[in-house]
Amino acid sequence: VKDYTTTIDLLTGPGGELADPTELPAAKLGRGRALRSMGKITPEQFKQASSDYQISLRLSSREDWDTDEEMEQDGVQRNPYAGWEWGMAQRGAGEYQKAAETHTLAAFAFKDIGDRARSVIAELDAG
Repeated sequence: VKDYTTTIDLLTGPGGELADPTELPAAKLGRGRALRSMGKITPEQFKQASSDYQISLRLSSREDWDTDEEMEQDGVQRNPYAGWEWGMAQRGAGEYQKAAETHTLAAFAFKDIGDRARSVIAELDAG
C-alpha cells in the first residue's frame, strides 16, 4: 500500500502531469486492490479503497462524459472486474445502496462480455 501511495503522491505532485496518463488510474486501482487484499481492514481503509476504485474507474473512462457518474459507469463497462471490486469496497465502507448500484452496473458489464457466471454473482451481490 505504501508504494502505491508514494506513486500517487508523485503523480499528483509537481511534474506529475508529465507522466503517462494511464499511470494514475493504474496506481489508484493498485492501491485499492492492495487495501482490500490485506484481510481485515478498518472502515476508513474501505473508504480509501472505495475512493481509489472510483477515481481509477473515472479516469479510465474512454470518453469525456458530462458528469463524473457517467465516466464511472463507462469505467465499469470497460473493467467490470474493478467495478465489482469497487462495489465490495463500498459495501465494506457501509455504503450499501451505492454498492448495490455498482454491482448492478458490473452485472450488466459482465453480461456484455459474455461472463455469465460473474454477471450472476454481481447480481446476487446487488441484492
